[in-house]
Amino acid sequence: MSLIDSEAAFQKRCDELLDGLHDMFTHLQIATFSSLAFTVGTPQQAVSEHDMQRFADRVVQGPASLAEVSIVRRIHFEAQTLVMSDLRKQAVAGDTSEPSKSLPYVEKRRRLEAQQARITGLSHMHEQRASHGLIDLCFHIVESGALLYVAPSKCSSRDSEIQSDAKTRQKQLLTLEQGTLKAVSADSLPTVDIGTEMKLMYALQRRGLAFDLVGLMSFDAHSEWVNKLFRALMADTPAHFQALSLQQIIRADQEIFLLLASEYDGPLKSPMVDGEPPLDAQLRVYMTDPRVNMYLVPAPVSQKRPAPAASAGDKQSPPPTKKPRPGPKTPAQLPAELTGFHTKTSDNKPLCWNFNLSKGCANATKRGRCRFGFHTCMKCLKGGHGAHKCHSS
Repeated sequence: MSLIDSEAAFQKRCDELLDGLHDMFTHLQIATFSSLAFTVGTPQQAVSEHDMQRFADRVVQGPASLAEVSIVRRIHFEAQTLVMSDLRKQAVAGDTSEPSKSLPYVEKRRRLEAQQARITGLSHMHEQRASHGLIDLCFHIVESGALLYVAPSKCSSRDSEIQSDAKTRQKQLLTLEQGTLKAVSADSLPTVDIGTEMKLMYALQRRGLAFDLVGLMSFDAHSEWVNKLFRALMADTPAHFQALSLQQIIRADQEIFLLLASEYDGPLKSPMVDGEPPLDAQLRVYMTDPRVNMYLVPAPVSQKRPAPAASAGDKQSPPPTKKPRPGPKTPAQLPAELTGFHTKTSDNKPLCWNFNLSKGCANATKRGRCRFGFHTCMKCLKGGHGAHKCHSS
């Protein structure tokens, strides 16, 4: 419902121009701007003085004065302007069948006042008042006919919407369409904290009020579903079973709307004014569906199975013995031929024993040493010969 089809917006404008003007139009069964715009002429055709005078006479039910004719002419011109503006907006969008995404503010106020008088037992303030963004989202679902899941984390209150900062405002996106840049707004609802039972209950309650306001689902039917969720959450858990969690509650809520979206192919708008909302009967049917109730059943606590007891005839293998850790390596014993000689150089580097024995060392050397030590005499600490060839005293 756009502004041109809102009866509340039309009544408000009539009351601003002339007392009793709305009653005069109601007598002619003219209740919206869209119906007024086509009573005399069309938005693209100017109305003659004679036709406007005759129309004003019918409105006031008698000879209309010059002031009354001017007021009728003015609101008629505004109605034609609003109709042309609405058509131009749809033409720019590229899809004339795309419905309006928001409910006019005056229409919101009228529906909210009627809802407060109809649904008693709630304060309809603070946490029990849905945000305008949430109402617009539910309204767009009804107008488009495509059912979407409205998560509890997106069901914000009017107070939080008023206090929200610039981070939660609409973001402007630049898109390229037919070679030109176009700025469009990306609508996104702020995320609401539903980490406790009370916060989740308030979020679901706001969603029920928004559904009821746009005629998608009555508040009583939605409350039956919410009460079932919280009865399952607060029920006593049997022994050896886990208590129901908030995640299971939300998962059941997702499942029932998934079934509604996939299996219900009827209209989302009631064909009669103040008629029964279209989803009430379907919601009550799916509330007992096992595909939904399976998420509201406590899960058993997982327990480790004890090891099977061995029978008397089974041969038990002895437990494996641990190998002792190896102790520190014992140092190699110095050959008797080299007893009393130096084992390291003056700068504390190892000497090769085989090189100093008569058998010699056959290992490869590099820079005067092999992998066992330097090829230096262990007796005189001079290079070129081993201790078995040393002639020093």
